Parts: sequence; structure tokens; C-alpha cells
Amino acid sequence: MAEKITVIGPGRWGSFIAWYLNTLGLSVTLYGRSSSENMRRLSKTRKNEIITLPEEITLSTDLESAEKSDIIVISVATQGLRSLMEELKGINLKNKTFVLCM
Repeated sequence: MAEKITVIGPGRWGSFIAWYLNTLGLSVTLYGRSSSENMRRLSKTRKNEIITLPEEITLSTDLESAEKSDIIVISVATQGLRSLMEELKGINLKNKTFVLCM
């Protein structure tokens, strides 16, 4: 069974990472805040300026979806990391592997 991965950050870099991990056969969820322009665009068209996300990639605006993943890839702007970490405090992330792609 493929490892489950959540990529946090629906910008160009995060969406590319999600796309690439999907091409490796991994189960990928891409998380973005519902207020994110990038996430709204991806939810409507599954496209950005660079790529088109396949249907196999789950799009989510629910940060708690990260609890179901084995690996969490963080791809947010550096200035947004502190607030993201505050949001993650309320979620059970014990025994998860974190990868920072910033």
C-alpha cells in the first residue's frame, strides 16, 4: 500500500510537489486554506500556471486531513510557517514525518 502524503500549500511549488509525488504512485492530498486564491483556482480547474493536477490527487481545505497521512510536506511561504504551526497544534500528528520545502 502506498504511503499517504499531505502537501500543505497549494502554490506553484506545493502543487508541483503534489503532482510529482503522485507520478511516483503515492497517495497525495493537497491542502490549502479555503481563503487561498490558489486553492480556489485548483478546486475549480485543477490547474495553475504550470501544471494540471490529476483526479487522483485529493484537494482539501480541511487541515485535519493531515492526520490520515504518514508524511506531511510543508510548502508555504516562510512568513506563514508560524501561523501554520499554531494551527497544527490542535491536530494529532504523532509519529508523522515532516518535510519542509520552503
